Amino acid sequence: MKIVLLKDVPKLGRQYEVKEVKSGYGRNFIIARGLGAIATKSNLAQAELKRQGMETALAEKRERLTKEAVDLAKVTVRLTKRANDLGHLFDGLDANDLATALRAQTSFDIESDWIKLDRPIKEVGAHTIPVEHGEIKTSFQLVVESESKPHSRPSPNADESHN
Repeated sequence: MKIVLLKDVPKLGRQYEVKEVKSGYGRNFIIARGLGAIATKSNLAQAELKRQGMETALAEKRERLTKEAVDLAKVTVRLTKRANDLGHLFDGLDANDLATALRAQTSFDIESDWIKLDRPIKEVGAHTIPVEHGEIKTSFQLVVESESKPHSRPSPNADESHN
């Protein structure tokens, strides 16, 4: 059975690709979950148009990143997160978090999969974040600061007098 993928499917293919799958897998998993559709002539034509539009938009972003790579290297993104006394974050920062923060604080619009992290960032301090797309390689600086701790509240029983 031929299907058009409507979303990326791990170990199968990328969005708008046409794939040959077994009928049961196609009907019961891919189509049932909205991940794909049967490859009819109209679905194929529509997928091709969307794929071309997506490739054009990606090419424009790539071209813009090429021009802005030097400027991106001068950028410093600042984030404030909860951390313990040793400077370890309670919640690590991944590529999606960094791409969102970069978009929010600057005019750069990069995809999260362009950010190449070996592992999530889990410590307060300055970090160099590598950005790669194709042959374009650059980076930006990330400064993670610890949130100030809220004042400790007295225990609810502290005001009660003991009789």
